[in-house]
Amino acid sequence: MAKEIDLAKKTVWVLDDGKAGHTNQSLGLALALGAEPIFKKCDFRKTSSLFEMFSPAIAVANMPKPPWPDVCIATGWHLAAVNLYIKKQSPRTFTTQILPRGSSKNYDATIAMYHDKPKKADNQITLLTAPNRITQDVLDAEAEKWQAKFGQYPKPWAAVLIGGSNKKIEFDEELANDLAEDLIHFAKTHGYSLLVTASRRTGLHERLILQDRLNRSGVPTFFWDGEGENPFMAMLGLAEAVVVTADSFSMVSEAVTTGKPVYVYGMDKWNIGKFKRTYDEMVAQNRMAPMGEMLLPRISGVLQDTQKAADFVKSLMRLR
Repeated sequence: MAKEIDLAKKTVWVLDDGKAGHTNQSLGLALALGAEPIFKKCDFRKTSSLFEMFSPAIAVANMPKPPWPDVCIATGWHLAAVNLYIKKQSPRTFTTQILPRGSSKNYDATIAMYHDKPKKADNQITLLTAPNRITQDVLDAEAEKWQAKFGQYPKPWAAVLIGGSNKKIEFDEELANDLAEDLIHFAKTHGYSLLVTASRRTGLHERLILQDRLNRSGVPTFFWDGEGENPFMAMLGLAEAVVVTADSFSMVSEAVTTGKPVYVYGMDKWNIGKFKRTYDEMVAQNRMAPMGEMLLPRISGVLQDTQKAADFVKSLMRLR
């Protein structure tokens, strides 16, 4: 039997490009591997797209430097170039790339998404959801910290995760008002109190519209104001159901990983591009539904995609 690898005794880097969705995926995988990762910030220059694949050392203002790690984990096309650079400088470093760029053979392990229709490769695993930090232990610990705070709002609770604008969706004033109206209807119809958190991409003006509309609606609502610790994990742990906006595949993945009924706002009326393939598959598996459809039962059989990916990466480490 191959010897078990203890990643807690290895130097593990998580590359950080400043995009929370990317960093959370890499961190989720690192934690599932049992690692205590070191974050390496990578700030790309404005002209980085011209140089990043040919000379990432020029494209990144603060390119990581040796001593090189035992393992390097990165997510996204831009950081793929940095991961490849590190591999060239340090062939012994085990590079793991989530959302790979170019051939999977350039890395030691790759993790691809179902909606990208990736080609099969021996060192690649394909997941339905993005790697994340959601585990029952994490949810329980965070829920315990916040339960008293949320106790003033009548049960049952629905967590609401709000994203923002991206390349395909403009999260503007009109959309914020539409979302507020639908959330109020959803809460009143099913008797929910709402536990709401917005993301970094939610515009201040749109967040204030949502907060004002919900506060005046009569629906019991906790709205995180952005100050102090984000109760995101506690909300997921305590809620009976989750509402999440369709713009963020990472947030949808986190919501679905809880195993609770998930209602996705916008998936039936926004341009969500390639994510539609994954969302349709999760609807078919009864893991989520468009917001406004009939209430889902609690799911039996929680997705374990992050652990599945970690086990796959460890298996490749053992082979090497």
